[in-house]
Amino acid sequence: MLPNYRLAPDSRWPSGPQDVAALWQWLQLQARQFGGEPARCVLAGESAGAAHAAAAALMRRFQPAGSAISSASRPWTSMQARQLRWD
Repeated sequence: MLPNYRLAPDSRWPSGPQDVAALWQWLQLQARQFGGEPARCVLAGESAGAAHAAAAALMRRFQPAGSAISSASRPWTSMQARQLRWD
């Protein structure tokens, strides 16, 4: 599943991870209809999507149904702007 999550600046944080968490919850409840096992589903993402997947997994850690395993590829987890100089 590929979520179409809300983006900044139109939506405020944490609307994107909330959208991913909502899709995750829906998928946990519907996985068997697609021939899947809820316990074998994984949250994954790349770049900003990886940060959203990680945040959604953290949001889900206190929820009773299903597990949340997250796989992040190059997550953007810091908002500090740093620039290297190549003089």
